Amino acid sequence: MRGLPVGDAALQDHVPAGRAAVDTPRAGPGLRLAFTLGALSSFGPLSTDFYLPGLPALSSDLHAHAWLGQATVTGFLVGLAVGQIAIGPVADSIGRRRPVLAGIAVYIAASLLCAVAPSIEVLLVGRFAQGVAGAAGIVISRAIVRDLYNGAAAARLFSRLMLVIGVAPIAAPALGAELLRLTPWRGLFVVLALVGGLIFLLAALYVPETLKGRMPARGVRGSAAALLAVAVRPSFLSFAVIQGLVLGALFTYIAGSSFVFERAYGVTPETYGILFGANALGLVAFSQVNGSLVLRFGPARLLRVGMLVGLLGSLVLAVGAAGGLGLVVIIPALFTVVASFGLVAPNATALALEDLAEHVGTGSGLLGVLGYVIGAAVAPLAGLGSRPSATPMSAAILGLELAAFLLLIVVSRRRQLDAEPAQALA
Repeated sequence: MRGLPVGDAALQDHVPAGRAAVDTPRAGPGLRLAFTLGALSSFGPLSTDFYLPGLPALSSDLHAHAWLGQATVTGFLVGLAVGQIAIGPVADSIGRRRPVLAGIAVYIAASLLCAVAPSIEVLLVGRFAQGVAGAAGIVISRAIVRDLYNGAAAARLFSRLMLVIGVAPIAAPALGAELLRLTPWRGLFVVLALVGGLIFLLAALYVPETLKGRMPARGVRGSAAALLAVAVRPSFLSFAVIQGLVLGALFTYIAGSSFVFERAYGVTPETYGILFGANALGLVAFSQVNGSLVLRFGPARLLRVGMLVGLLGSLVLAVGAAGGLGLVVIIPALFTVVASFGLVAPNATALALEDLAEHVGTGSGLLGVLGYVIGAAVAPLAGLGSRPSATPMSAAILGLELAAFLLLIVVSRRRQLDAEPAQALA
């Protein structure tokens, strides 16, 4: 597999004249580019999870209530949502390289601001700025994949990126906790700045300009019009909502699983950490299986398989919770639900961006925001009930998985998703 040289001219061998992307990977994108795009995609989980072990010390040092310390997580997520909406149209107007490099530079500065923040208010501003800037890496990495490839080839590369993305939430909290033995909480943000610097170097060296036929800057009205044009396009909206519903199920698990395991079943925090990590590894493993199979079977068929696996897992989870069947059923059922996202996410992303040749960046940003909105709306459902129980969480997950599966059936009938693998949805 040879690397992808930097520069527009070098891309002529990868993007045929008159086409936005190729359907089959005649030449791979290169391990360096794939790793760099994965690193750009990891800004979200890395920036969210890495400093969590330092939250208590942070709140105490800045004389802030615990809820204000936790609000620094919310501030980052709000910035991430705002950034994805704003940066997508910009990337469609002026290209991919400049916005992503500018975004990383701002991320580095925001991380250093967090490190020296004299008050919780300044820290909240820094975290919001981190989110807005980090969104550039997330949005543009997806857009670059779609610029280069389409269909099964795009789904394959999205699967490979999840190998890097999936490791971040597993390793970041443990690494942050270890670093707290050597440095105060402020040092964690210095480390994030250094990581941002490394990603900046990788992006500067290995990320080419992949946007062809740049459009003039749109301004606020033009960007809003582009967002609306993408949002009402059925081919995008259907798969974006499917992914958003399944992502909502994943967020429900993330929000409720610690309470379910520790309070309802008496699992220790250490054991819960092991279970959480195992589920995350399952997600990564399924995504890599998807990457190996998608060229043969196509993203549409594997999306259907992933949705069916998730629905069956959620059904077993709901029955196990309602019937009081215990951890012997709950643990493998949750593993199945979480791991199935490794099949759903890369294929749904590729299919959602399939027909957005001129609005890829805008669609990429909107795709990310939609998932966060659905996730934020449904995640509190996991905490319903007067006593600790897996039933509310399992019911919410089953409802979301079922809704996504039914929507997929409707889309399948309308769009004939059983197309040939190399031309899925063409």
